[in-house]
Amino acid sequence: TKPCSMKKFALALVATLFLGSLTVQSVNAQTRRGHYFLTGASQLSFQTTFNSGSSEEFLFSFSPSFGGFVADNLALGLNGNIFYVSSASSVVYSVMPTMTYYFNQGKSFIPYIGGQVGYVGVSSYGVSLNGFGMGVGAGGVLMLNKHVGVNLGLQYLHSRYPSRYRTNTSNSLTTSIGLTTFF
Repeated sequence: TKPCSMKKFALALVATLFLGSLTVQSVNAQTRRGHYFLTGASQLSFQTTFNSGSSEEFLFSFSPSFGGFVADNLALGLNGNIFYVSSASSVVYSVMPTMTYYFNQGKSFIPYIGGQVGYVGVSSYGVSLNGFGMGVGAGGVLMLNKHVGVNLGLQYLHSRYPSRYRTNTSNSLTTSIGLTTFF
């Protein structure tokens, strides 16, 4: 039975190398002009808010994103975020256009950098504020196959919420993990 096992092992190894090379070749095509992506990410973050004093909070969020490649490796998209902060009974939300550049070299890991600017809001204890936010981020997509990858990222977001009496600012550094589908 040993020669049969070795043949199966060798066949499996050859098939894996062949299919892996096809995946690497097709990964390069996913960030070409005319393709699209859809991402769903969860985030864990540590946020410091500066008001009359400062407070620190731990929060959890969900962030869907959708976009398209307007040029090879350059995508424009729309990102939405919904945060729930249990310590303050608050919901933080945002809708931001994004621009992302992917450094795709045809490998199974595709690094990227990006930026976003847009609308942010917060609702806490019946009081709502909204304003302007902007952020930058970097990360990478570890491709599982030619269409689906695990997205790992780090993002900094600065938000300003003007109110009648003062302007509240928020600065957050966020890590995220999610799934990205290219089509």
